[in-house]
Amino acid sequence: MEELFDAQLAQSARVLLSIILTRTRHEDFRSIQEFLDAGGDIPAVADDDTDGADRTDYHEYERKVAFQLWDRKGRLLLHSAHIGTEPLSPKGLDPHQKGYHDEKFSGSLWRVFSLWDEEHGYLIQVGERYAIRNELVTEIVQHFLTPSVISVPFLAFLIWWSIGRALQPLQQLRSAVANRDPNNLEGLHFEGVPDEVVPLVSELNKLFRALNVAIETERRFTDDAAHELRTPLSALKTQVQVALRSDTELECKEALKDIMAGVDRMTHMLNQMLTLARLDNTRDIQPVEVDLKQMLLAIVKQLSVKADKKSIIIEMGSVPELSITTEPVSLEILLRNLVDNAIHYTPDGGRVTIEAKKQMKGIVIGITDNGPGISPELYQRVFERYFRKPGQGQSGSGLGLAIARRCADLLQAKLTLGASKSGKGLTVEILLDDYNCMELNFEK
Repeated sequence: MEELFDAQLAQSARVLLSIILTRTRHEDFRSIQEFLDAGGDIPAVADDDTDGADRTDYHEYERKVAFQLWDRKGRLLLHSAHIGTEPLSPKGLDPHQKGYHDEKFSGSLWRVFSLWDEEHGYLIQVGERYAIRNELVTEIVQHFLTPSVISVPFLAFLIWWSIGRALQPLQQLRSAVANRDPNNLEGLHFEGVPDEVVPLVSELNKLFRALNVAIETERRFTDDAAHELRTPLSALKTQVQVALRSDTELECKEALKDIMAGVDRMTHMLNQMLTLARLDNTRDIQPVEVDLKQMLLAIVKQLSVKADKKSIIIEMGSVPELSITTEPVSLEILLRNLVDNAIHYTPDGGRVTIEAKKQMKGIVIGITDNGPGISPELYQRVFERYFRKPGQGQSGSGLGLAIARRCADLLQAKLTLGASKSGKGLTVEILLDDYNCMELNFEK
């Protein structure tokens, strides 16, 4: 606003100078001043409103604006009727001091603009009291601030209420999570949740499910260890007591052999349990290319010592030279457990055969033994953890086929049981179709 007022002063000075220069061609300055003085009795409208004068030809701010015209010799040629002969701006009389100045004039502070006409040698000074500016600025500010002062509190309340209402579902969600029982891993509800927050709730529910799986896996492992190791530990303790009470060296050695066998069984069971727990926590594994035949040969080499102790022949049948894209760890554990299980239940002097062939739907790997086999009604139950076929004489942990099923699930492979072609023994087949071999999903 100050810049606007200054611009108006400069414009007024130029207009007045041009008018004065035009009129001086026909009239002298004295006649012009007489004309100005004739209208110089301006009522003090701003200060006195009781004299009843006709004010339609005047403005209340006329006494607060003024002009003066000077020549090069410092003589006052023209001026507003209501001011004296004192310069509005003594500084402005100097041609080098033209422009804007703040001056004390007639007891008031004025803003003065001095404009020199170099061609005719005239100086015109136009000024206005700062009181005008302050009054106008105050009125404008009040005009804009008064509605704001009234509306801002209402708008603030409206914004506070609107945001609070919009965030209420989030507050409810926060309260639901904050007050949630640590043991409660059920999914959160989506009712009333804004669309922008639905992905967050969905991811939280995924996290709860993953935590629930991890906790259940840990609890199951703890329960299994407590249940399955209690009996072997009791048996070991009994065998140690027998060894301590042995009267002869031969009896002591026999008891120590039993202890050694018990330790081996417990070691095997712990390894199986740890393998199963590790598979239960398998996440985000990337498939790679695997040479199937080389993997089978490596597994046979690992288990040959166990087979030799029982004089079992492991026969590699027809296995094509091919590579598949799969997750190698799960596939190796699956094959090793199935071959180990076949060796374990095959009687001394028996045979275990491993074959693989490519079919239209994928690759089929078959492992056949000539052991006692399994009746068809138990085909599903043998995959349960710690389930062992009733009446069998072989010891075991009951986890071999459970581990195989878990690996098959990770590989999205199909695992089937059936009688061998000879009618005696068991054949386990693994089907890896082309899609599962290329893109595997390892989420539980």
